[in-house]
Amino acid sequence: MKKLTDTGGFSAIAEFSLKRPITITMIFLSLVVIGLISARLLPLEQWPQVKFPFINVNVAYPSATPKEVEQNITRPLEEALATIGDIENINSRSGTNGANIGIMFKSGVDIDEKTMLVKEQIDLTRPLLPDDVRRIVVNKAQSGDDAIMELRITGDIDLEHSYDVINRYLVRPIQRVAGVARVELQGLEPRELRIMIDNDALKMYNISFDELTQKINDSNFAIASGDFKTGYTRDSKQLSVVPKTQLLDLDKFKNLVLNSSGVRLADVAKIDVVNGERNYARHLDRKYSVGLEVYNDSTSNLVDVAARVLEKIEEISKTPQMQGIQLVFLNNQAQSVKDSLNEVIMAGVLGALLSLIVLFIFIRDVQTTLLVSLSIPISITITLGILYFLGLSLNVLSLMGLMLAIGMLVDNSVVISESIFTRKSSGKYNIATAIKKGVSDVMVPVIAGTLTSICVFLPIVVGAQDMVSLFLTHVAASIIAALVISLFLSITVVPLIISRLNRNIIQKPNNKKTWVDSLKVKYVKALSFTLAHRWVTFFSIVVIVTLGIVVNIMFVKDEEGFQDSVSRDFWMPYHVDGSFTLDRLKKDVDKIENYLYANQDKFNIRTVYSYYEEDGFVGTKIYLVDEDKASKSIVAIKKEIMENMPKITIGKPNFRWSRGRGNDSMSVYLQGDSQEVMKQMLPSILLELNKVDGIAGATVEKKNNREELQIVINRERAIRLGVDPDNIAQSVSIAMRGMNLRDIVTESGEMPVILRFYKTGEFKLEQLSELPIKTNNGNQVTLATVADIVNTSSPQTIRRHNRMGAIQIEIDLDDEVNKKDMKATIETIMDRINYPSGYQWTFDGNTRNRGMQSSSMTTNIFIAIALIFIVMAALFESMLFPFCVISSIAFSYIGVFFFFAITGTQFTIMAAIGMLILIGVVVNNGIVLIDHINQLRIKGMVRRDAVLQAGKDRLRPILMTVSTTVVGLIPLAMSVSTIGGQGPAYFPMARAIIGGLTFSTIVSLLVLPSLYCWLDDLRIWTKDRLFHQNPAQVKPH
Repeated sequence: MKKLTDTGGFSAIAEFSLKRPITITMIFLSLVVIGLISARLLPLEQWPQVKFPFINVNVAYPSATPKEVEQNITRPLEEALATIGDIENINSRSGTNGANIGIMFKSGVDIDEKTMLVKEQIDLTRPLLPDDVRRIVVNKAQSGDDAIMELRITGDIDLEHSYDVINRYLVRPIQRVAGVARVELQGLEPRELRIMIDNDALKMYNISFDELTQKINDSNFAIASGDFKTGYTRDSKQLSVVPKTQLLDLDKFKNLVLNSSGVRLADVAKIDVVNGERNYARHLDRKYSVGLEVYNDSTSNLVDVAARVLEKIEEISKTPQMQGIQLVFLNNQAQSVKDSLNEVIMAGVLGALLSLIVLFIFIRDVQTTLLVSLSIPISITITLGILYFLGLSLNVLSLMGLMLAIGMLVDNSVVISESIFTRKSSGKYNIATAIKKGVSDVMVPVIAGTLTSICVFLPIVVGAQDMVSLFLTHVAASIIAALVISLFLSITVVPLIISRLNRNIIQKPNNKKTWVDSLKVKYVKALSFTLAHRWVTFFSIVVIVTLGIVVNIMFVKDEEGFQDSVSRDFWMPYHVDGSFTLDRLKKDVDKIENYLYANQDKFNIRTVYSYYEEDGFVGTKIYLVDEDKASKSIVAIKKEIMENMPKITIGKPNFRWSRGRGNDSMSVYLQGDSQEVMKQMLPSILLELNKVDGIAGATVEKKNNREELQIVINRERAIRLGVDPDNIAQSVSIAMRGMNLRDIVTESGEMPVILRFYKTGEFKLEQLSELPIKTNNGNQVTLATVADIVNTSSPQTIRRHNRMGAIQIEIDLDDEVNKKDMKATIETIMDRINYPSGYQWTFDGNTRNRGMQSSSMTTNIFIAIALIFIVMAALFESMLFPFCVISSIAFSYIGVFFFFAITGTQFTIMAAIGMLILIGVVVNNGIVLIDHINQLRIKGMVRRDAVLQAGKDRLRPILMTVSTTVVGLIPLAMSVSTIGGQGPAYFPMARAIIGGLTFSTIVSLLVLPSLYCWLDDLRIWTKDRLFHQNPAQVKPH
């Protein structure tokens, strides 16, 4: 039996603190001051700034057909972007308003570099795209980019024509507020110069489309043409040469001469500056409203910026220009952050107070209790300084880490102060010697315990960076920093204060028995029984493990992903079936809103907000009154709303998210080259899926179908008349959706120029038939002369998955269905189907990633256990004794299963995080106990006596550390607080730690010594057999 003795460096630190008390005091005082200052400088955020390996490319191309967008925009961009390395998958949607391409990269890539490469590939592909593609937007996905404020502007004035007023007197002043990055105005389109062409005038003056657009573009340009030097003397200047011609006002546009005959633009078109057309609308309390979203700078303090914005808004609301305009807050992220942080802080403070009470119950001395509890405020304050210098922020995750650490921060101080007390109470040493020996006695287990807690988070920090790990890094940073600080506090400040308070803290031993002493006597008797009846102990372990497995299988519900949080505001999607105009959508939205407001008091409704767009999402968001004013539960309200919901034509409103967008649905894709082949496969697939119990319905996207006028060109007739088919397509395109010309520069900035023939909704089939087409010889013919117009249907959206055509099948699930089991059932059904060559199926991204977080957490747990084994093997200089301590992890997990079954808690990813943290906590008790047994045996004590004495000596510090951790988490385990106010609940994590730690401690205190003896016997037997040592040499004392 060997003792690890290379802890002299840390023991020397304790000795140094006794010799240089002022130095140690100044060091920690400085760190505390830095921490306090940093607390004011730390950026306050709801979520940390985390960059995800995902890039979104959006190409706006309004009034086009999905097939046109797919062929001319989506496919060329996909082919170019696919050449970028490290892509996991690339998905696209081609619709009537443009293309959207999502690129998922492998974890750990430099997303900024990938963004640059994406932009380079887009620039290279730009010549292959249609000329009138105005803007391609590339966005990186990262947390913390959400708007800090969402407002809705409503009022009695005509908001739809108030763009200039709202932009000048509201948007721009808020943009100038310090810390505001940008302000987005939604619902009011910027002004544009619209040129409405008169077909008859074009025919009369014999002006073609090409001539018209070319003339307008040629009259509005500015091109850098190099530099001009005025000479070669010292006073010479270098001037830029920029040939340009610009039309800066409406009159110059109207008077633009188009040909040699003097025909002006005003002769063939109506020219006006108007608001841009929109295909969406918002309602707030049954009135048209405008959206305003405020974004903060990533380096600013969210709460401070929000306060300044609120002050500015209050100032603006008093101006005459804003009379009749009302601002309504839908979301104030700063308030949510403060509420969420306050909830966590209150839980932490209450937990710390409970821990303080527990310490006093064990120690029964006010000064010693305060001494030990000093680790909590000092460690947390210094940790805030560390977070600041690491460039991190104070957010719900870093604060969660600090809250979890509260119960663990006193562990080292408890163990060290208890060891010093034991040495001093023996009466053999003065205070200085007792401190040195007491610290030296427990230095190894204290350091090892801290290292094991750090090992738990190493796989998260340095391992594969999936979505969960990216966020948990901030939790890990807080816990690791706090634990390291508490370690140095326990070996410097705690011994220092003990030496100064001396006898006021450490009393001479007395004969008065406490409840802890009585507990020690009972524990020693129980421990003697387990050591004397090993087979009883062994079968007890088997029974406990078996029961734990049974309970886990039968009573603990495994829920993939994050458990839904309960919110008092929720969406009601309409699940639109078909394609409708904005006016038609408004009619049914008004009908639903009137129904809700007719029952406002009955449904506990505070306000109603609706959003709808053509060929897009339509839904109503219901905001309920505060919980203290509510008369019904959320479940009951939703049920009552659905019971008498009026029927509408455009769709079927309900509270279920479809198309894989929520936790009550899944989606699968059929993939292949031909949409027709996949459509033929659909009936049999849908039939099989709808037979499954638990599936409420499996359908193809209902709204993915639209009426379409298809123009079939008669090529023979077109060639005979001298008409180029490309000219026909271009003429129809311009007539139907207009044409974007070069922007003009005005005093207030750039203004779009739109060339159109008809306003949206004014175009008639007869006009399309009479559309003039210019022939090669300069004559004109109508469209009906060279083409047939056919009424047919086509998909509203064309999806592609990894550059293959795809059809999405939506699968709605019943409320109580286990998603993990249902995913496996769906996978079995889809695998049974015979697919033609080149065709396959896959889950959509959301469904496919379900369970990956739990799988990642399981991997991290095994890696953490392996790292802890390495630390303990080095500590004990043994490959066997670490298994003794590792067993406490298994017992802790069984305790989690029992506790979850008793409390009815579902096993979510938050519970898995709790079990990961649990690993580093439960092994500390075993380390402290086993290390003390080894020390006593080195001093010559017989193994059985060493085990009993070590159990007696370490019972109180083990119970103290466990109790402080458990009671510190009780407020969180009983609350319904959620991460960020809208994320998953904390309580599964807290309950996992409480249940596992409590059960493991009770079982380990009785079973772990027996396991130690069995492994020691195995060690003796192994040496006897393998190394042929004399049994007497290895026989336990």
